[in-house]
Amino acid sequence: MINAIAKRKSIRSFTDRKVEPEKVEALLRAAMRAPSGMNGQPWE
Repeated sequence: MINAIAKRKSIRSFTDRKVEPEKVEALLRAAMRAPSGMNGQPWE
């Protein structure tokens, strides 16, 4: 985990390439499973 944190990058420029809907849905499902402060679940 420490290696992943140490190697992360901040991206400042992006392409116009579209993101596949399946990837967007997978990311949203992962975010919905992440813990929230005091179980606030602000995504709901």
